[in-house]
Amino acid sequence: AVTLTGTGLSTGTDVFLSYTDSNGTAQTRLLTPTAASGDGTSATLVIPNYANGVTTLQVLGSSVQPQLQIVPTLSSYNVYSTNALQLWGSGLLEGASTYQFAGNSVVDTSAGSGPDVNSYYYDNNYVNLTDPQHGFGSVMVTTAGGTSAPLLLNEAEPGQGALGDVAFDASTGQLWVSDNGNPGKLDRVDPATGQVTQSITLTNAFGTPYMFNYAGLQIAPAALTLGGTAVAAGSLLVFNGYPNPDQVIAVNPADGSIIASVSLGVNYDLKAGVYDPATGHLFVMDGRTNPAHIEEIDASGATAVEVNSFALPFNVGSWAGLAIDPTSGNLWYGSDQSTDIVELTKAGVEVRRVSLALQGADQGEVSGLAFDASGNLLVSSTQGVVYRIDLNFDPAIKQPTLTTVVATATNGTPPDAGQPSANTSQVIELDGANFGPNTEVVFNTAGGSVAQTPLLVNAAGTMMQVQVPASAATGAIEVVNIGYQNLGYTSYPDAIYRNVTLNFTPSASSATLTFADGGLEGVGNESWGLDNVVVSQGGTTMFSDNFQGGAQPQWSQSTTDNSVPSIFTQFSGRFNGTQTLNLTGLTAGVACTLTFDLYILDSWDGLATSGGPDRFKVSADGTQLMNDAFTNFLSNVQTYNASAGTNLQIV
Repeated sequence: AVTLTGTGLSTGTDVFLSYTDSNGTAQTRLLTPTAASGDGTSATLVIPNYANGVTTLQVLGSSVQPQLQIVPTLSSYNVYSTNALQLWGSGLLEGASTYQFAGNSVVDTSAGSGPDVNSYYYDNNYVNLTDPQHGFGSVMVTTAGGTSAPLLLNEAEPGQGALGDVAFDASTGQLWVSDNGNPGKLDRVDPATGQVTQSITLTNAFGTPYMFNYAGLQIAPAALTLGGTAVAAGSLLVFNGYPNPDQVIAVNPADGSIIASVSLGVNYDLKAGVYDPATGHLFVMDGRTNPAHIEEIDASGATAVEVNSFALPFNVGSWAGLAIDPTSGNLWYGSDQSTDIVELTKAGVEVRRVSLALQGADQGEVSGLAFDASGNLLVSSTQGVVYRIDLNFDPAIKQPTLTTVVATATNGTPPDAGQPSANTSQVIELDGANFGPNTEVVFNTAGGSVAQTPLLVNAAGTMMQVQVPASAATGAIEVVNIGYQNLGYTSYPDAIYRNVTLNFTPSASSATLTFADGGLEGVGNESWGLDNVVVSQGGTTMFSDNFQGGAQPQWSQSTTDNSVPSIFTQFSGRFNGTQTLNLTGLTAGVACTLTFDLYILDSWDGLATSGGPDRFKVSADGTQLMNDAFTNFLSNVQTYNASAGTNLQIV
């Protein structure tokens, strides 16, 4: 929102705004202020999200036509096809923009070609463009209105089309990728720019002059013997599943010369492979069976020998990846049949799963895996990019903080001039931390509380603008973060709240904790779960349960859910009703602390009277410890996870 100054301004003043639509056509829209001072010298005008470039504001009857620079924003991205990128934001401008990437830029000079600005719900809020060759880093967009704040991309684009695998060379900090060509190439890539700094063309000496999806790459983590020939650490290992039988070749990465090669003796149709220095063996993906297997092979001698074999937890279509975890020594496996990757022991026991979809790789596109020097997992994609994945990424909801309310009523006088004040429909500024797309502002009204979605949140998540609702009354305003992503149950958003902490004092050596809900629909539409439950007393853990392998007998219900293990891990639930925990061995009169992770799944409606109110409750021996409303929809009020309140005087 902006403030207009002049004379005779009111909420009925007609203001014409010019902009360019997503077809590149000039447009004009009629707007009116949302609030105005009583003396007509100022008015608040909310600028619509579709505004872009340098716009002209024209007030009927005024000879002055001020210009307003609309700075574009970028909020998210999606690699939606091979070498095709979608950027989301606001204020995007068709035919007159520059998109700046790490090591490259794309200039849009024509409305009929190049990047294509589109509309979804409102105009000029996303653009489709060919993903240029670029490195890991940020993207910004510049229009006549200014330059956006940087949006971090966790993908690099080498510009080589679909990739067969990726390897990381710690000695140079650069990547190696295999392409989908004939003849194929092994390309050394600068991760800062995406530029190819060296290419090795495949020949028949590699088994075939192409690998396509039957490819594996690895920088040898230690010296090894391959087919009876010594291979130095740092050599490039090439696994080729295209010839019959499959072959493994060691290459000098400096000049592309072949150091050693060995036939695996079997046509595994491998799609991935790695060398494990701990065992001295190769691990290759065996695509002959369904489900696919991992074959452990001793290839140090002239004849390769199978040592072990185990089935993979999900199958392979055409593409797959393997990597050795530098910390645990375990295997990581992924394929084009899942948006998850899985950590396995070298005996095939599953350790954990991680979702790639929450970090951009959401198309079932895994073609290769490798670890970089910082412990991030590099994932090559059938869509031509390399993602950089944080294996410790946590989608749990963060609690926002509200530090300052910047607001002064434009009409009238508040009781306390030293405290924030506003009129209804006025736009105010809130400062704090952890603001984002799932943030709402809760205002007091005569009939209860209402939630308002911010008009604007800055890229740092430290400032936002929000319009005071027409029904607002003097009282505390709070900022709340709610669930906003579908994490795996039906099509609605879900929410994870870590370390919910409650205190109680038992009156005896035993106690019963009751977890319950109120107002929910069926379990398939609204449900909840518990995880990582701990009860401590005097610094001693009296009970704990992470539900891996099932619930402990102290629970009234043994039901657990493990249907989305890459995000939630196994937990107690899903529930629509009551779960109780019976504790023993406590000391009467000594305070206890209960902590747990709470999963709020699907279409919870908060304090809404239509479909709600939806509440979650906890009690200890009948004494209530928690009774909060939860929602996964903006504009419905949630009482949990709110910031401290700040009083706002409504004049």
